[in-house]
Amino acid sequence: MKKLFLIILIFTSALNIHAQGMYTERGRFSFSAGTGYIYADEYDALSFYFGTSILGFMDIGGIYTKAISTDLSLNPEGGTAFLDFYAKKDSLYGVVLNLAFGTINYQSSFLAGISLYGKFKIPDESAFTLYPHLSIGYLTTESFALSFGFGSETSLNKYLSIVLTPGINVSEAPQFIIGAELVVK
Repeated sequence: MKKLFLIILIFTSALNIHAQGMYTERGRFSFSAGTGYIYADEYDALSFYFGTSILGFMDIGGIYTKAISTDLSLNPEGGTAFLDFYAKKDSLYGVVLNLAFGTINYQSSFLAGISLYGKFKIPDESAFTLYPHLSIGYLTTESFALSFGFGSETSLNKYLSIVLTPGINVSEAPQFIIGAELVVK
């Protein structure tokens, strides 16, 4: 069950760095909803995400995750609530402080971490932006979490973006993640 904690909480840190605050200018509000798939040794999991960015400075939201296991008696599922603060943003790089609380089948854990990201428009005037990131955190299950990957944002118009977020989490066992979300600004 500890590995499942790591999957959900590390997934939270990886997805949080791609939360809507990254794509929201300071002083504006946004809403985001999405889904993700996690591939790991013992479990695959589906996740559903929702959140909001308050003035582009603070993100709050939640993730529901349901693991898909060959052992159906385990039936692990749970949720994670998160709170992120943007210490630095609206430049070529950003710094995010991450806090999360997750519970799986009535067992819980906390995560505290920091995420660093970059922002690159490809080419300079296009509607496509790439956000590489690195996240590190500490879990109260006495484990460190490390994730890296990138977000790729495609702006459909001034108020709507689609974001794809592939990444890798490294802990006791690596997890591969792909996420997709819709951001309304």
